[in-house]
Amino acid sequence: MLAAWKTLLHRLSLALFDELAPITPDSFATAPRISSARRRLHFSLIGFGKDGGALFVLLGLPPAETRAKTKGKAA
Repeated sequence: MLAAWKTLLHRLSLALFDELAPITPDSFATAPRISSARRRLHFSLIGFGKDGGALFVLLGLPPAETRAKTKGKAA
């Protein structure tokens, strides 16, 4: 149930953002700021960053899992 609610929150938040801050041909000057803000919102909603961590704590969710960093290049 909680996972479904979190998914719905994520989907609706991004839909509202896209509705209220659309990137249009007229928004050329602000497009980088808008896309950066949308990216920050997305990562916060999946639990990453300071805001995402605080959101997950508030909602009682476990911290987001990160991939282990690997050193060197893949063969």
